[in-house]
Amino acid sequence: MSELTIPQEYLSEFKVDDEGKVFASRSATARLCGLKSHASITTLLKNLAVKESPSRPLQTFTGQDFRGCEKLPDVLVSAIVLHYAFKGRDEAMKWASVFNGVGLRTVMQSQLGWRPPEPAILSERTKELEAENKQLEEEISKLKEMVIWLCERMEQVEQKVTSNTEDLNRLDRNQVLFEKWHKEHRATHKELQEKYEQTVRDKEYKRQISLLIAKHCGDNEGFRKASWNGIYGELIRQTEFQVYAAAKMWNCSCIDAVEIGGYMSKLYAIASEVLV
Repeated sequence: MSELTIPQEYLSEFKVDDEGKVFASRSATARLCGLKSHASITTLLKNLAVKESPSRPLQTFTGQDFRGCEKLPDVLVSAIVLHYAFKGRDEAMKWASVFNGVGLRTVMQSQLGWRPPEPAILSERTKELEAENKQLEEEISKLKEMVIWLCERMEQVEQKVTSNTEDLNRLDRNQVLFEKWHKEHRATHKELQEKYEQTVRDKEYKRQISLLIAKHCGDNEGFRKASWNGIYGELIRQTEFQVYAAAKMWNCSCIDAVEIGGYMSKLYAIASEVLV
């Protein structure tokens, strides 16, 4: 965990509830962003309430009204800090680097001395993920059956080609055409095999990332979205692959865009480091 700590002078402006969720006052949020007062935070909350999103980190909260909240939830505070970090605020950039690595919630839980309760029964979200994983396993099984059928079909095709080789050799031109055809079909078989293996790996990466998100964020939908945005942001930083632009261009989800772009293994590596 980072060596940065919240100064004692405003540590009391942070609270953690029984579930481990952290809340901060507007004044404390302003200090994390390097602002002299919380007036800018109040204006920002007003803009969000009337569906004006000032930057990408705050898009998740567009249309949500936090103006009446004395304490702001940690996922919103993290997004506000990231917003001001993008605007070049030194203090915000310092804390954004910390929160992007371990999360505001983890930092404040440690500094406020919060400890998680004893494990409870599986949450509904965990059960949903297990059902999704079962469905993915069934899809993988069907893909395996398809590849086996394709291999058998390819073997039949190759046997037929072999039986006709003697006749094809009588004509030079037909011989050339045959060799070309045979080569293309072998390449197709190899390509299908490699595509299948990559698909299996990518689906497993998706499953593992979903489990990491569920374990890290619990049932908090806002924190889950912020965590997804966090790992997407780190992927963009490390690879320059523009996840959001690709998803929009291909008209698909961000996770599907990552798979299409061939960055699933990299996203999983990032999630494994960040979501601890």
